[in-house]
Amino acid sequence: PSRWRDAAAMRLAAALGRAVFLEGPFELTLGREAVLHIGGVRMPNPPGFAATALLTLGEAHARFDLFEALRGRLHVRSIEATDVHLWLERAADGRPSWASAQRSGPGSPRAAIEVGQIALHGLAVHYHDARSATRRSFDLDEVSATATRDDPLRLALRGRVDKQLAYAIAVEGGPLRLLQEGSAPWPFTLD
Repeated sequence: PSRWRDAAAMRLAAALGRAVFLEGPFELTLGREAVLHIGGVRMPNPPGFAATALLTLGEAHARFDLFEALRGRLHVRSIEATDVHLWLERAADGRPSWASAQRSGPGSPRAAIEVGQIALHGLAVHYHDARSATRRSFDLDEVSATATRDDPLRLALRGRVDKQLAYAIAVEGGPLRLLQEGSAPWPFTLD
């Protein structure tokens, strides 16, 4: 299925509103629930930020409904990834690197991708604020989440701050469609 790598990257880019590059092996195991193994994923940062990437994944497995995908609706039942790195930056002018790109025109829809369960192992988050010269790093041993377009987000994290302070965090947030629409603040609670 490597010949579909570019088409899959374009579909992800349309859903996320930013460039996505699928790298490494691209293997598909067929069945009612298909499993896609991706050897690497890279999402570059927008121009003007110090880090070249916003997100990289060393390896990912996505389970999805094959028949729904053939009908043009990608419902990802689960994603599991390892060796995940996220670089979040705020530029001197206040622009965040993580804000999604603007849509091509007013009211232009993004492609719909539904995601069920997410499990990330070995997640490193790096934060840099150019205005205050603040730098932080968070190592997350494990992140698990359930996220769909219309249901509340549920997220659990375990890890360390600056490689020392252990923590556990639980987040419950609004539906992902609110983030995609970007028309109102996204509600969430944090424990």
